[in-house]
Amino acid sequence: MIEQCLTMCECLTIGVISDDIIRERKKHEPAVFEKYRYMLLDILYPHCDVILFNGKPDKSFYNQFDVIFVSSALRGKKFYFIPDDYKGNVVYILYTEGISSTSIRHNLIFGMVF
Repeated sequence: MIEQCLTMCECLTIGVISDDIIRERKKHEPAVFEKYRYMLLDILYPHCDVILFNGKPDKSFYNQFDVIFVSSALRGKKFYFIPDDYKGNVVYILYTEGISSTSIRHNLIFGMVF
C-alpha cells in the first residue's frame, strides 16, 4: 500500500496506529507492536515522515494533509476518525487480500506456514 501511495504524492507522512487503538478496535494484542512497526517503516522509508497515531486528533491535524490514503478494507468505517469537514481528498488504496499480519508473525516466530 505504501508503494502505491508514493506514486501519487511528492511527500508522504505514514501514520502508525498505536497498540492501544488496535487493542480497542480488534479486541486482541497487535501482531507486531507499534515500536517495531514504527522502526521498520522509518528504516524502509527514510524519505517519509513516520508518526504514531495514538488517538483522535483535533480537526486541524487532518487539514495539514492534501490527501489521506486509507485501505479500501476500511471504506465506510470511522476507524481513522476523519472529520466530516476535512478539506482534502480521501483516496482508498486497494486492500491486499490474503496477507495477514498475524500469519506473518506466526511464521516468523514458529516457522509455520498458514
